[in-house]
Amino acid sequence: MSSISSFETSSQLSITSTLNNESTNSVFTSASNSPVQINSISTTSTTKIASKSSIKRKLMSDTGEYTLVPQEGKSEVWKKFRKVLNVVENIDDPDSPEQISTGFIACINCKDLYGQNSSTATLSRHRCNLGVGSKEKIDAYFEIMNKKKKDIPKKLKDETIEKCVKYCSMDIKPMYSIESEGFKQFGQFLLDVGAKYGKIDIADILPHPTTVSRHIETTTKEIRNNIFKDLFFIIEKKYCASTCDLWTDNFRQFPMNESKTGENIRRFLFNFFFQISDVANKPSSNDLMSSITFVTDQGSNMLNALRNTNRLNCSAHLLNTVLRNLFDMKYLEQKKTEISCLNLL
Repeated sequence: MSSISSFETSSQLSITSTLNNESTNSVFTSASNSPVQINSISTTSTTKIASKSSIKRKLMSDTGEYTLVPQEGKSEVWKKFRKVLNVVENIDDPDSPEQISTGFIACINCKDLYGQNSSTATLSRHRCNLGVGSKEKIDAYFEIMNKKKKDIPKKLKDETIEKCVKYCSMDIKPMYSIESEGFKQFGQFLLDVGAKYGKIDIADILPHPTTVSRHIETTTKEIRNNIFKDLFFIIEKKYCASTCDLWTDNFRQFPMNESKTGENIRRFLFNFFFQISDVANKPSSNDLMSSITFVTDQGSNMLNALRNTNRLNCSAHLLNTVLRNLFDMKYLEQKKTEISCLNLL
């Protein structure tokens, strides 16, 4: 609606009003210095109502042209349905678009449209065209279907048992190896390969043992580095305690090939925590060791190795020391002699 109350003109005046993509031309002529009264100039525009299929398609694509808002009502059905509003640009305030009713309500899951005057009884009979209520339920449905066990012929099961027997006997493998998680993962992988690529010769995909050996080292390093990264942030927040139980492999002399003196233990610990810091790109093992509470026995080498750090005595070691000395035969004989002397007195 466009309205002009009054104006003065001295010549022929042409007014062009454009509203809603429609143009209305009005020409007024007046005598010089004569006031002209114009009450109103109006235009009427019609908004084209989109089809139900078009609105549903745009709701499913989330184009932003239509939006769903809650519908007032006490019925449980309104938890599944919303009013459909058309979002249009507001010329006066672009930041606050107008929302115009389309006369439809929509299911929040499948976006099927109903007239806004549809009864709750009609809406309650609605069943989503998707077959289930939401995307999450769809995913869950297919996951259940994929996990559903298929009927395996008895002949195939018997043949599987025979192959397992040959596997264990020919390669001298323990019977329980077929229940190991690694064996199951490898077997499942081979089944998936067969399902995807059809029947193939297993020799074409199995790697050489040397290749496996090299990849073991790479995989081990990758896993260890990931653990070190997690450990670093735990230690940095002082959420970590550590105990030292050092041993040496007699063949490889690993992890220590030196005597377990205080200095050697301290150097070993320093190098270990430096690796953790280095993986986290924060090489400062001294600061890291100061954030840990060590729990050890009372050995002189441990006391020397962990000086100037947070250290606690191990309760299990203390209890073991007390009981060992308490029931030591020399100690008991001494006490027995002392008791006999007291009785004589």
